Amino acid sequence: MSRFNLFKLAGILLVLTSLNLYGQKKEITSKEYSDIFQRIERETNKLAFRLNTERAFFDPKGTNIRRTEKGFSENLPDGSLRIYREITDYDPNRTRVLESIKIASIQYQREDNKNWEITSEGPKAEKSEPEAENKYRKYYLTKNVRYGKKTVDILEFEEEFVSGETDPANGKVHETTIFQSQKWYSENGLWLRFELVKERLNPRAAVILSLSDYEYDPTIKIEKPIK
Repeated sequence: MSRFNLFKLAGILLVLTSLNLYGQKKEITSKEYSDIFQRIERETNKLAFRLNTERAFFDPKGTNIRRTEKGFSENLPDGSLRIYREITDYDPNRTRVLESIKIASIQYQREDNKNWEITSEGPKAEKSEPEAENKYRKYYLTKNVRYGKKTVDILEFEEEFVSGETDPANGKVHETTIFQSQKWYSENGLWLRFELVKERLNPRAAVILSLSDYEYDPTIKIEKPIK
């Protein structure tokens, strides 16, 4: 991912998170949030779709980008999955390409266009910071929001919590307050877009920015890379 695309991503998230919504935003319960989320998730997973994602990871001060990711996942109703990711680490400056395909119970993986291998492990997920103390969680629903030429609903989840971070220099654990905001855009009962903003507080600094768009495509095919 180029730095131009990264700044575009940050700009998009900044605009959308400060958007003056036409719909009425109301707080809902965790159960209401879960019920709505699961209903849309079920309907979305009945279709073939591609999820295009850009992510930016910042250093502890939130001033410099330490890693970016750009890629997509293709998903079929039968559970078949293909993932493609370009990961750029800026110190040292290196870009890797990771691919995986899952068909039934078989997982295939390769890195940097090398030979495919069969493996039981999926792509490694980001290590999440351990939650020590949850300060608050809130759930929101905003209906009938004007989004470009579309009218969408926005399902939101916000939380603030205290997390313990280990300093690699001395091994000591420091407590850090984290704010996280997730927004799910839906249209006609299907997912349309997902945004994630994660920040450290006191002092305020970006940790992760992520933007994902759903693209529904009935022509998607996922085949075994090894015959």
